[in-house]
Amino acid sequence: MKSIALSFLFVILIYFQAAAQFSSISIVKKNHACSEADSIGICKHEYMKYSNESVMAIKRADFAKAERKIHRAISKANNSNVEMDTLYYLNAQILAAKGEYINADEMISRMQVNVGDFSLYNAGIYALKIGLYEKAINCFVEQLAATRILSHECHWGIGYALLQCGQYEEAQVEMLAALKIHDNPNVRLGLVEIYMHENKIDEATQQLKSVVMKDPSNRLARFYLISMLLNQKKLLCTTELLSFLILDNSYEAMITKGNLLYRSGKYISAEDFYKRALNLSDSRIDAKIGLGNVCLARNKNDEAENIFLKIISEDSTNQYALEGLGVVNYRKSNFSSALYNFKMAELLGKGFKLSYDALLYEGSIYLHHYDFKNAYICFNLAIRRSNNNGWAHAGIGFCLINGRNFLYSKVLIRKAKKEFTIALRCDKKNPVLLNYIGIAEYGAHLYKDAIKHFEMAINKGASDTTALNALAMAYCKVGQFDKAREIMALVCKMAPTNFGFWNNSAIVESDYLNHVLENDPEANIEEALKKMDKFYDIALTMKTDTAVILNNKGVGYFLAHRYDTARSIYNTITTADTMVRAAIINNIGVVFATTGNLDMGKTNFQNANTIDANDDLSVIDINIDLANQNLFSLAPWKEKKYYYILFYYLPSIPFAPQFNNEMNVPLVKANIASPNEVPEVFRYNYHCNEHVSYKVKVCRSPKQKKIRLTPVDACSH
Repeated sequence: MKSIALSFLFVILIYFQAAAQFSSISIVKKNHACSEADSIGICKHEYMKYSNESVMAIKRADFAKAERKIHRAISKANNSNVEMDTLYYLNAQILAAKGEYINADEMISRMQVNVGDFSLYNAGIYALKIGLYEKAINCFVEQLAATRILSHECHWGIGYALLQCGQYEEAQVEMLAALKIHDNPNVRLGLVEIYMHENKIDEATQQLKSVVMKDPSNRLARFYLISMLLNQKKLLCTTELLSFLILDNSYEAMITKGNLLYRSGKYISAEDFYKRALNLSDSRIDAKIGLGNVCLARNKNDEAENIFLKIISEDSTNQYALEGLGVVNYRKSNFSSALYNFKMAELLGKGFKLSYDALLYEGSIYLHHYDFKNAYICFNLAIRRSNNNGWAHAGIGFCLINGRNFLYSKVLIRKAKKEFTIALRCDKKNPVLLNYIGIAEYGAHLYKDAIKHFEMAINKGASDTTALNALAMAYCKVGQFDKAREIMALVCKMAPTNFGFWNNSAIVESDYLNHVLENDPEANIEEALKKMDKFYDIALTMKTDTAVILNNKGVGYFLAHRYDTARSIYNTITTADTMVRAAIINNIGVVFATTGNLDMGKTNFQNANTIDANDDLSVIDINIDLANQNLFSLAPWKEKKYYYILFYYLPSIPFAPQFNNEMNVPLVKANIASPNEVPEVFRYNYHCNEHVSYKVKVCRSPKQKKIRLTPVDACSH
């Protein structure tokens, strides 16, 4: 939105500069014919010739030449008794452009703008146009005191001067006073500029809507209303105004309508308008970018690639084309090239920001490389780009659940559940999201809720091993071991080389052992123990995550009350990453504490806590607290249940974000083809009988430091 504000201010400023430099001065003046005296020998056209040449020199910023032409025009004017106000005004423009504000002020004071009762108003307009804002305010205030005929214009003039000096609250008061007298579109545009400075987007949008509804031909208001609505993703609101928005056949109109239709999902119609824009100007890139994005939305990746490559061949720094090419490369699984394209687009600067879709793709690439930190950053940025950001929240949730510590961190579990819940609101029937929220509920020990979402995911089409694997583990946690075994057998048959599934099959058996022994310590568990051993041994043959599987096997023997065997298995693990080493030492501490050696248990817990410097495995802190309580508790040590750490293999679905058609589309700045398209605010004259007095803070000009309060008459109706 900030970029819209800046471009809006730029267009407004350019308009008033253009009005000053190119338009005839809309002030009542006396017309003088050229002197007919033969002795003078000068005709009015000579005076006009030098005047026009000075104006052209000013437009080219050739001030030296402009001054020479003005001096010649003055000499001709003196000889022919021609009106001098225009020459003084042009000279004041040059002096102001050179920063000589005092001299410019003095030049304006020499003007004979004394026609009727409008002399002060005319002087204010001249001062306003060349940037002498304090003088302009003084003139408008004095004009208000002299007559109420031009009250509308004077309030607007004061408001515009205050706006240029950054005094937005005071400017708003004046603009609203002018608006009460007459509903003028330029006054509303002034309010839009004020609201944009104050980041009041809704108020600015409302003012633009009012202008467009009353005058659909106002291109300035029309284009900026379109841009603001598109950036706010208010497509429905934009569609409702469609009949008012595009009334001409200009390039900008074709692009704007194409962008609107593209964002609304009407790709064939959007393509038609982009092509019509190209017919008007095939040298401009906006329409080509639009066509490329339409091809992407329609999954015509080869066509999109050709368009973006052609743009890049003409302009290697075009960020929109680089982003589009990155999406194409992602879809073709060329992840390294896609990431390069996205990074190049971001690094080129100029205020460009990757779109929602591109950030999703970039984040998913990082996920493929297990770079959860950068993936998390991408998904967070994506959330700021779109109102429909379910998949960005899903990406954050995916980052959270993919760490081995997920099931042992209450903070991560809570965050993941929140993210997947938000994502599910945007796409309630998506099986991938249903599966993810089930995993978050599993981590929060809400196993029945997890089963419900896993089964919903399977019913919606998630028939692969990931959903089935998660469902089996949830059934295991609610004591339905036969169902869990049946599903895990199917999963292992579908993916026999996936060591994670064999690991989980073994965990089902170890949980069963624990369940049986808790109800009957003398129960025969040999058959289940053999199954558990068999599954862990199969997983170990694949020589992947050996330390994790051995840790889990040790936990299995611990749950079977084979404490010595559990410790000996832990002691065979010689190489492991930091988190796994912390888990192993914690688990050794659990064996010691459970068998009555509380001091050794506490020592191991503290050692594990030292290794787990990031506090990823927060259950270690709980074990330390339990050990400390036992030192002062009368309860038997056997009644204390310490927490072991077991590593599960939950679904690790490759993140494939859906395309939401929110690729970047460059918004075309409105061009004012003719000054008549934005009506002059100065032409409206309204009389006000009733008025009240209040004070306005006069701005601080670059050359004058004083600030004073000046009485101003304002209309009360």
